Amino acid sequence: EAAQQTRVFMSTASSSVWGTDAQAVQGSLALLANTLVKYQAVAIYASPGDVAYMRSQLNSSVEIIEFQVGKGFACRFKLALVEE
Repeated sequence: EAAQQTRVFMSTASSSVWGTDAQAVQGSLALLANTLVKYQAVAIYASPGDVAYMRSQLNSSVEIIEFQVGKGFACRFKLALVEE
């Protein structure tokens, strides 16, 4: 924990978790990623069906990692947002 952070890892919003709010949440995540990448490297996991949309929303400096984001992967993130 004392080491300097060198990269931020994020995940897109899965419709299986966020339902009809998924695209709005993805827009907010893109805004956050585009802001963070000004200061350090950002990698974002995106489901295959979301890659093209996220590519259109993200700065070219944000690395997109194609990965099937689902309930098991995204639930912890949503739970953290709801609890705080």
